[in-house]
Amino acid sequence: MMLKRRAFGSIVSISMFQKESAEIGTATSTCTAATFLLPNPYSKPILSFHSAADAMDSPPVVLTNLINNDINNLEEALFLYNDMVRSRPVPYVFHFNQLLSRIVKMKHYSPAICVFKDMYFLSIQVDDYTLNTVINCYCLLNRVDLGFCILGVFFKYGIVPDVTTFNTLLRGLFRQHMVPRAQELFGKIICEKLCEPNGVMFGTVINGLCKAGNTGKAVEFLRVMGKEERVKPTTIIYSTIIDSLCKDKMVDKTLDLLHEMVEKGIAPDVVTYNCLIQGLCKFGRWKEVTKLLIEMNDFHIVRDVFTFGIVIDALCKEGEVEAAEDVFQTMLKQGERPSCMTYGALMDGYCL
Repeated sequence: MMLKRRAFGSIVSISMFQKESAEIGTATSTCTAATFLLPNPYSKPILSFHSAADAMDSPPVVLTNLINNDINNLEEALFLYNDMVRSRPVPYVFHFNQLLSRIVKMKHYSPAICVFKDMYFLSIQVDDYTLNTVINCYCLLNRVDLGFCILGVFFKYGIVPDVTTFNTLLRGLFRQHMVPRAQELFGKIICEKLCEPNGVMFGTVINGLCKAGNTGKAVEFLRVMGKEERVKPTTIIYSTIIDSLCKDKMVDKTLDLLHEMVEKGIAPDVVTYNCLIQGLCKFGRWKEVTKLLIEMNDFHIVRDVFTFGIVIDALCKEGEVEAAEDVFQTMLKQGERPSCMTYGALMDGYCL
C-alpha cells in the first residue's frame, strides 16, 4: 500500500510539474519530468545509485557532502530525491532543504516547486526554510500571487511566517512592479506586527521604491528607520537613495545625505562617492567633484575604475580632453585597468 502511495505521489508530482510549467511558461522536457518516476536507462548519471544508497545508510554529514559536492545538474538532484524519499528512515528535513536549495541555485525553479509538492503529498516534514524557498521560487518566476498561497501551508502546519517570508514576498511584489501592493504589505507588517522588520527588509523596500522612481517615499522610510532602536540605516541604503536622488537631478539633497551619513558615523564607500561624483559631473560642478575626490583620499577610500571612468567621460563631454588624459594617467599609476567605456569616452573626446 505504501509503495502504491509513493508511486501515485510521483505520478501526481509529474502532472503538477507539467501543469506548473504550462501556467508559468517555463519550458520543460518529458525526460526531466520522467526522472521523478524511474532512472533513464539510456543515460549514465555521474551520481550512481550505490553512492546515493550508501549515503542514506551513513551519518548525516555524508549525505550533506553528497548534496553539496556531487550534485551538478537537475537529473542528479532528482535521482537523489527519489532515493531519499524511498529510504528508511527518511532523511532529516535539513537534507531536503539542502537539496531544494541546490536545485534553486541551478535556477531550476519549477522543478524545485514540483519536488516540494511531491514532499507535501508524501507527508514529508517541511519547515519555514522549505516554505520560504518555495515562495522565493514563485517570486523568481514572477508568480508572487502563488507565493502568497504558500502562506496557507504555513498556517496548516502551524509554522509562523518570519521576516524572511515577508521580505521574499516584498521582493516578489517589487520585481513585478506591484509597488502599491508592496507598500500596503509593508504597512501591514509594521502596523499589525506580523514580524520584526530588519535592515534587509527596509533595504528591500527602499531599493524597490527608488527603482520605481518614488525616491520621496524611500526617504520617508529612511527617516522611519532612523527612529528604530534595533534597525539602523546602512551605507548601502544611503547609497541607494543618493543614487536615486542624483537620477532625479536633486544633487544638493544628496550632499546633505552624505553629511548626514558622516555625522551619524555611517562610513560612505566608493559606491556612495561614485554616485555623488556622477551627479555633480552632469551639472559641471567641478569644484565639488574635486572636493569629493580629496575626501575619498582622506577617508582612505580607493578610487576604482568607475570613479575614474565617470570623471574622464564628463571631462571629455566638456571638451577638456587634456584634463581627461591627466586623470587617465593617474588611473594607470594607481594600477586600475581602464574599461572599454573609458577608452570609448577618450576616443569620443578626441573626435570632438
